[in-house]
Parts: sequence; C-alpha cells; structure tokens
Amino acid sequence: MVRVISIIILSLFHFLIRAQTEVIPFEENQGTIYIKVKVNEQKEELNFVFDTGASSTVFDATTAKRLNVKGNTSTQATGASGSASYEVALSQSLEIGSTSLENVNLILTDLRALSRRSPVDIHGIIGNDLLLKYYTQIDYEAKTITLYDDVKQVRDLESYKEIDFEFNGVPIPMLDISLGLKNGKSFSGKVYVDTGARLSFLMNTPFAEENNILEEVGNYISNRAQTLNSSTSFSRAAIRKMEFNGFEFGEMPIDIASSKTGVTGQKGVMGILGSVVLRRFNMVIDYKHKKMYLKPNRFYKDDFSFPRSGFSLVRKNDAVVVDGINPGSEADEAGILPGDEVISINNTSGTLRTYRDILNNAANTTVLLKIKRKNGKIEEISLELKRLI
Repeated sequence: MVRVISIIILSLFHFLIRAQTEVIPFEENQGTIYIKVKVNEQKEELNFVFDTGASSTVFDATTAKRLNVKGNTSTQATGASGSASYEVALSQSLEIGSTSLENVNLILTDLRALSRRSPVDIHGIIGNDLLLKYYTQIDYEAKTITLYDDVKQVRDLESYKEIDFEFNGVPIPMLDISLGLKNGKSFSGKVYVDTGARLSFLMNTPFAEENNILEEVGNYISNRAQTLNSSTSFSRAAIRKMEFNGFEFGEMPIDIASSKTGVTGQKGVMGILGSVVLRRFNMVIDYKHKKMYLKPNRFYKDDFSFPRSGFSLVRKNDAVVVDGINPGSEADEAGILPGDEVISINNTSGTLRTYRDILNNAANTTVLLKIKRKNGKIEEISLELKRLI
C-alpha cells in the first residue's frame, strides 16, 4: 500500500512539474511587446522584443561585445529588406523569469537603428525559441505572456476562436485575410502573423504591383521604415475594411511595400499582419498543432490612428529629433526639418513615447511645438493636425 501511495505521489509530482506555467510580464507600446531576458547567467536584464515573425533569435552586436558574447560562425538570413550575412554565437543560454532556454543560437547584428525608433533600447528579438517549445498565451490586457506545457492548461480556452494556420517554409504562422478598398474592390491572400511589426498591415511589393494597388487606394503618402540591416521606403494609405476568420475591422491605415527583395519582395504572399491589429486580441499560439486561438479584448473596437502630424520622431542620445517629413504636409509647409530637436509639445517636455502619445491622442487639431534647430536656434511652431490619408 505504501509503495502504491508513493507511486501515486511521484506521478502527481511529475505531473505538477510538467504542468507548471511561467507568467512573463511585458511592456507594450503600440502593440510591440518587450520582455526582460538575461543572457548566459548575466545579472543584467535586457529588453527583447517578443516577435512571432522572428524565426531566429537576434542579439544586438554592441551589447554582445559588452557582455563578451562572441560569434563563432556565420549564416545568411533574409529579413524584410533583403538577405545579409550575420555572425552567430552558438549554444548560448537565455533566462526569462524562471524559464531557461539552452543551446540557443544568437544572430548578432546592430539593433541601434531599431532602438532609435523605440521608446526603450532593444537588445534582442525572440520568437521561435519560445513558441516551438511552449504553448504560448499573449494577454494584451494583463500585459503577460504565459508559457504552458499543454494547451489544455489554458483557462477558459473554449471562449477563444480556434483558427488553423500554416507555415510556408519558415515557422511563422500564416492566415488568409481579405481587404476592402474604398473604391469597392476587395483583395484576398495569405499573410504572415507578426507581433513584432508595429503596423496594422504591410502589403508585399509583388502583390501590390500585380493588382495595381497604388492606383486603386486613392490618396497615399510616402514614408521610410527601418529594418534589421537597412531602411526601406513604403507608401501608406487607408482602406475601408479588413476581414479574417469571422473578425472584421473598419477603416484603417495600411502600408504598401516597394522593396523587391527580402520578405516584402516574396511572391505568393499578400503581406504581414502586424501588432496594431493583433493587440486587439488575447491569443494562444500552438505551433505543434498549427493552431491559433483568438479572443477579442477591450482594445478590439478602438479606432485606428491615422497619420496627422506629417513628421516622424526618433531618439538620438538623450534627445528626441525629427527623422522624416511627409512632402506637402502641414509639417513640411511649417518649415519643420529633419534633425530638429523637439524641446516640448503643448508645453510638455518628455520622451519619444510621450510625444507620440500627444500627437496620436491630441483632442485639439492644433499643437504647439518648441524645437531646436541644428544651429541651436529655438523656435515655436503652431502646427495643425489633419489626416493625411
């Protein structure tokens, strides 16, 4: 009898060990998820972007040098803007909360350009090394990622909508979506699901060219975006609606790529579904069975933000500076220039996140900018905010 009880206790103990979950808190900005990660048992907690579009784990080369993480081989990898050769540090260890990942290969590259466009420094990007090992729940309301050994452990899973997805050569989920343009035309195709893409939707160049999308969408503006190894140009326009798997969203901005290389130059793929849409769901991702579970959260019915200011901002050392100007916009006509340092907006001095929030959520149509020119001259500019698309 004692032996039987011991076996039961040992079996129960084994079940509890297997069934234990890890809850990882995260910070979120415009849908981008930042989690804390330690590398090779270092004490320092680093900022990693959690990205379902990351088929490899990426580590900032400058941070790697500081922590004595050295590359011992190289590889060719393809990103949004093309293919490039990277150094790789083999068999490294990562610690996320109490979860340890061993034998992780880190692609070393310069992430400083991405960090400049982020409210915090980005030291790395992680996706598949977690997603392939665990059933992963992302709760944008509670700002937590929960790792499970068994999808049946997810509480209230029956309230989520179960969706089958597929892989297309790389372990990044793909879904079918439909876009409705303002001229009444609709287009459908397969898209990558990418929580690391800070946008609603990015249409691939071949799909856009084959369907003459720039001629069909009406008014659009030109912009530039930063990828891992370069910057790339794209156009931004408004569409009437987006639909997928029974979910529907109304008017929203989308981006249209122009690069013919990299992921955005890939044929047979409509584009990338990004975090501005995905953050409107709590989700569970099951790579083993190629299933995704979606449940609308309190952000589901939020209005989408449209470009209004006509300029973009980045961090530069301890300052926030203008990075780009939309030609013909109010900012362009007001004389705002790339390189101008923002001292305050509406008499509020702050961070990149602060200024973005003010510009995105300003109740008034006019804001007061105090800027410092490259020559050191301080100027105040009253800028009217109006939708550009």
